[in-house]
Amino acid sequence: MTKAEQIFLTRMVPHMLAGKSLEEAGRAVLADDERIWLAATENSKTGQAIRDAICERVHANLAA
Repeated sequence: MTKAEQIFLTRMVPHMLAGKSLEEAGRAVLADDERIWLAATENSKTGQAIRDAICERVHANLAA
């Protein structure tokens, strides 16, 4: 299993603990990602803050 697949499954756990099926949990994670993407790309202070945080994390990972 790839690292990305492991992360996706880990993100499904809270949804499954809330009573969702495996399929529903997967859909919920995708819906979470869509909400994050839409928030990050909107032209607002919140969108800019999300982009700044992503850039900081990417830079830190590359510098490590």
